[in-house]
Amino acid sequence: MAPKTLKWNLGLLNHATKKYLTLETFGFKLNVDGTSLRKKQMWTLEQDEGTQICYFRSHLNRYLSADRKGNVKCEEEERSEETKFTVETQASGKWAVKSVHGAYFGGSGDQLKCEAKISDTELWSIQLAMHPQVNVMSCRRTRYAHLNTKTETIEATEIIPWGADAMLTLEFDANQGKYAFVTSNKMYLNNDGSLHEDPAKKSLFTIEFHEGEVAFRTDKGNYLAAVGTGKIQAGKNTTVGKDELFIIQDSPPQVSFIGQRDRRLSIHQGTYVQYKVVLIFSLTKLVLFIVKTRNFNPCRRVVDSIDVVRDFHSLKCKFSRVCG
Repeated sequence: MAPKTLKWNLGLLNHATKKYLTLETFGFKLNVDGTSLRKKQMWTLEQDEGTQICYFRSHLNRYLSADRKGNVKCEEEERSEETKFTVETQASGKWAVKSVHGAYFGGSGDQLKCEAKISDTELWSIQLAMHPQVNVMSCRRTRYAHLNTKTETIEATEIIPWGADAMLTLEFDANQGKYAFVTSNKMYLNNDGSLHEDPAKKSLFTIEFHEGEVAFRTDKGNYLAAVGTGKIQAGKNTTVGKDELFIIQDSPPQVSFIGQRDRRLSIHQGTYVQYKVVLIFSLTKLVLFIVKTRNFNPCRRVVDSIDVVRDFHSLKCKFSRVCG
């Protein structure tokens, strides 16, 4: 059975030039001239489960490759020996991308090669190509992170990421090549677990990929973990175990619907959708998913979830039931 291929969409920001690795639409020309993360600067990192080998696939579905002489191109339609790379995370949190021939990928402008030694031009920061508002789940606890407004901390204690408190924003700092966690009340997470209004060095973290999961490393080399009662803060470990691993998921929109006489759509007192209540609370909030299908189904009751389906321009809008 073939191993599962794990994929991450991201941009590669060069440490020396502060520009993004770009593949031009015509001629498969590589350069480091991108000033922002757009389609031509997007890459898919592919990694087969259980291996350290990485492949970088462009927006044109061509693979980055390097030969024995260090020449780099992006024209291969299929994986090959020369499209294999490994990633070495440096003490600074930057990536050094190493070819199968043992040289490091980098450069400036359109002068890209694989060199024997690492300099600033061979170091890269990673920017995720995904919506910044996410849900974060602790792999050890299998619980989602959310803002605890009483203790002013982020805790991994929710079974289902419900409400604005469970939505975190990953804010990218292009100068440092690192990420900050921003809560729904616009507070920044520091590595000691406290929340502050303004970002600081202690609120920046380097993302590390560990197959389908991620870890967040501080500037001191230790990692965020859900400790004690679930409070998320930097632990003592400088190596990654299950305590330090998290899963990032898109945060779908959550909405409240107002019907006749200012009544809100609710599943209060059962799983049937009714317009009964006036105040907004957890049972009046629904998650909105857009599913590309022309099938139309009426409202129906299902186990632990309820689908309210209505035909909006041949799209099915699925609303998930609130649990807990």
